[in-house]
Amino acid sequence: MRSLNILSILIFIISFSFSFVEATISRFSNVFLVKFLREKGLENVDVNRIESYRKILRSFRQIFILFFFLLLWLIYGQIINKWLFLTLSIIGYIIIFDVIPILLSMLLKERSLFIYPLLKIFDISIPSSLQGSKEVKEEKEGEYLEIIIEQSEKEGLIKEEAGELLEGVIKFRDVIVRDVMTPRANMVCVSADSTLRELKEIVANAMHSRIPVYSGSIDNIIGIVLAKDLLKVKEEEMDKPVSSLMRETFFIPETLKIHNLLQEFQRRRQKMAIVIDEFGGVSGLVTSEDILEEIVGELLDEYEMDRSQDIISDGSGYILKGDTEVEKMLEKLKSNIEISGFKTVGGFITGNIRRIPEKGEEIRIGDLKFTILEANKVKIEKIKVEKIGS
Repeated sequence: MRSLNILSILIFIISFSFSFVEATISRFSNVFLVKFLREKGLENVDVNRIESYRKILRSFRQIFILFFFLLLWLIYGQIINKWLFLTLSIIGYIIIFDVIPILLSMLLKERSLFIYPLLKIFDISIPSSLQGSKEVKEEKEGEYLEIIIEQSEKEGLIKEEAGELLEGVIKFRDVIVRDVMTPRANMVCVSADSTLRELKEIVANAMHSRIPVYSGSIDNIIGIVLAKDLLKVKEEEMDKPVSSLMRETFFIPETLKIHNLLQEFQRRRQKMAIVIDEFGGVSGLVTSEDILEEIVGELLDEYEMDRSQDIISDGSGYILKGDTEVEKMLEKLKSNIEISGFKTVGGFITGNIRRIPEKGEEIRIGDLKFTILEANKVKIEKIKVEKIGS
């Protein structure tokens, strides 16, 4: 009999523990648990697996509870009326294995019913710097949504293209202007002293609808000209300076979030802004199309070539331009070297060696070998890249 008592106490502790764990876990969504476990290193966990864990936990809980009441019947069934025992068992099951675990889990939850009023009062005296910021909450919400989208793609509820579009929308709030702008080295500009005839030639070659105008140097952008305005100019007026056709532009910092820039575009009814660095120098330009491409992917007009053609195989490696996106290169070569925030292949190479390489120079970074095919004093024009052993 003593051994049965000890066993019943042990089974009770196990049963109550299972009940408490299940009650605690039930307060969190599958998505939250997936994120939590992935942060702990379990990368292969998904929503379906979490749901399986819940079912297994629930099954073990029911088995141990049933075993516990069977032990009680063996110990006390002979001295207690069976109907009274059955009634007490049902009441005990509800109170001990359902109500109490739920109440305990609520007490341990930050925003529980019992301590919520105290927390609201306490929050008044807590500095905002110590509380979860709005940005942090938004970041967590974004991570949860990414997991939901990933799971929906796996289960075939949405197509991969739709998933990529939704992920672009979620990440939209975290992207800054520096990530999407056209860098200074690739800007097509015109001097304010140039004639409209010269401007017409620049527009015809560059195929851009908006051209920044500078005075003296590119660090002194004073406005922009629109190609459509040039169409209204008569032949006898073509020798006028570009400044006669110039419109105002506005300047933004590299670190501005693109969703804020989009609002600024809407407010100003403009589609181009000049980007400046922390020292006030021009670092690039950004358009409303750049922002749209961040969500839906690259948009090509009649005058643009598909950027996928920028990476061409020559048998032993790939030939590409210096302004090719470094992520596209790594995807093509199936390399996972750290890119440290660099946007283009040329920027990645110069950033690693801290100088502009010369034509014919060979550079090894990680498991990749770069051969400089064309370069000038300010940037790399063309490169050959090969994957080699580490």
